[in-house]
Amino acid sequence: MEARIRKRLLKLVEEKRGDIIEFLQKLVRMASLLGKEGDIQTLIEKKLQDMGLMVDSWEPDLEELKRDPWFMSYPDLDQIGYARRPVVVGIAKGSGNGKSLMLQGHVDVVPLGKKPWTYDPWGGVIKGNRLYGRGSSDMKAGVAAMIMALECLQTARFRPKGDVLIESVIDEETGGNGALACALRGYKADAAIITEPTECRIAAACEGLFWVRVKIEGRAAHSGARHEGVCAIEKGMKIYQTIRDIEIYREQKASHPAFDRNEYPYLVPITIGIFNAGVYKSIVADEARLECRVGFLPGESPEKVYQEFCDKVRETSMTDSWLRTHLPEVERDGIGLGASEIPINHPIIESLGSCMRALSGKKPVITGLTFGTDQRILIGRAETPCVVFGPGSIKTAHSTDEFLEPIEDLIIATKILALTIADWCGIESI
Repeated sequence: MEARIRKRLLKLVEEKRGDIIEFLQKLVRMASLLGKEGDIQTLIEKKLQDMGLMVDSWEPDLEELKRDPWFMSYPDLDQIGYARRPVVVGIAKGSGNGKSLMLQGHVDVVPLGKKPWTYDPWGGVIKGNRLYGRGSSDMKAGVAAMIMALECLQTARFRPKGDVLIESVIDEETGGNGALACALRGYKADAAIITEPTECRIAAACEGLFWVRVKIEGRAAHSGARHEGVCAIEKGMKIYQTIRDIEIYREQKASHPAFDRNEYPYLVPITIGIFNAGVYKSIVADEARLECRVGFLPGESPEKVYQEFCDKVRETSMTDSWLRTHLPEVERDGIGLGASEIPINHPIIESLGSCMRALSGKKPVITGLTFGTDQRILIGRAETPCVVFGPGSIKTAHSTDEFLEPIEDLIIATKILALTIADWCGIESI
């Protein structure tokens, strides 16, 4: 890319700094919880129309999605449906002879949680170097950056030679049906960038995950005759420790070139998110239930990982006189997301990396992500090589008082994305 073009683009992004931050605030102020994404998608649709893009906005067909092997069900989906929950795609047609690029982000956010927030979760409040609000980090900052990057390119009077697609999807937090709807509609490109929060690092790979439920049987008894009962909580604690040991065992052998142990102490984390037991304070608990999230790396077989999990639980059970004859029930439950990756020397990574070097003068960090994204759907279903890069941090995502810090990363990401569009697609002056 010519130095004059790079200088012009970077100068334009700086001039639009206030507009970029204000656009993110507008997105954060939309309470786009599950089933309530309509208003934010209307805002984005209008924004893309104002930019002169061809806009395709539609409500996914649930029955069509269900017929696809990549479909992900979740509780109450049949009731929630997709009415007033559109997927929005904007297309900036290229002038020709350029490679196409897809920029994709999701607007759905997770619930607020039970603890009170210090600042309005839908306020987009700025305090110091932080912008607060649900979705500020995951991933409305990325959505703002990708849209404003293209707008800055247009304002600088450049036109991409290849098509640029902006995909604003829903349902990412529940498994990726929004991205699947785009794939079923035929949207694909020569490469894609998902602007999930990576702290402005390049992620070539994403971990896969599945959910597991373990039920442990006990025997109820009156508290006055506690010795007649078998406490499922006590037995459940044995299984809890076994699951922790499974994680340690898996960590000892976990390895992947895109995942740095200095960054991620746990490459294949297992989260025990729910441990329920008992029905009444004066009754020995006769059942316990543990629900877990199990991670696995690209290249690992999820079926093998699951079988390994089951085998370890059984091994522990055989050492306990009660559990030996009352084996815990282990079953897959709900979400199961595949791992995904592209080669670390893929051309889209090289393009993105060269633009990062041009901006900072530093060698870009290439990493992997210990969480799932729509990368797997774009690679596997839309047949589009995909990298993940965006502002924000997973460390603050899904938390009470979620925030984007530093706000400057929003501007940096917008600059890098604008340069990458120009470098990957090629541009010409209008």
